[in-house]
Amino acid sequence: LVLCSTLFVLQNLSGIDGILYYAPRIFQELGFSAGTAALAATFGLGLVNVLATIAAIAMVDRLGRRPLLIFGSAAMSIGLAAVIVASQLGWPWIGLAGLAVFIAAFALSLGPLPYVLMSELFPTAIGEGGIAMASATSWLFNALIAFTFLSLVAAIGLSGAIGLFLVVCLLSLGFCLAFTPETRGVRLEEIEAAVLAGRPLRQIGG
Repeated sequence: LVLCSTLFVLQNLSGIDGILYYAPRIFQELGFSAGTAALAATFGLGLVNVLATIAAIAMVDRLGRRPLLIFGSAAMSIGLAAVIVASQLGWPWIGLAGLAVFIAAFALSLGPLPYVLMSELFPTAIGEGGIAMASATSWLFNALIAFTFLSLVAAIGLSGAIGLFLVVCLLSLGFCLAFTPETRGVRLEEIEAAVLAGRPLRQIGG
């Protein structure tokens, strides 16, 4: 429960919801003109999100959960760092590219994989309650970001807000390196037996 809930907290505090919900405002802050340009850039991010999600479906059982989470967290950090540089130097297209990298990496890692791990790690007897609590954590922090993102940007600027999200992505990288198990190719019965036996989660699977 702690592992899955923490992944959901990191998922939402990475800023993904604020970036997707308020993308036109972000692009205006980066220097794109209001209206058509901002909306076109927003559509581009949505397309990247869809394509990367499709790629994640094909890759999750080929590359594994843990490598994708580690790689995705690192790539998300790089993308957000590019957005901060673009915001400071007035390079809107670099900002767009950084956001595209961030969203693609998210869709390959912190987006879907907490749900995958959640469905695999909870023993059957407590699966419904555990999944409900972890999912509730996700939506709670989703709402937190949705309600506070614009106020955060107004208070500390776009670069400051993105900087906080960058710190969260770096924390995600460290957390995934330290605690995330690899369950690819492991039967659910074997995972449940290992969990009930008290084996540390990091040692489950490969």
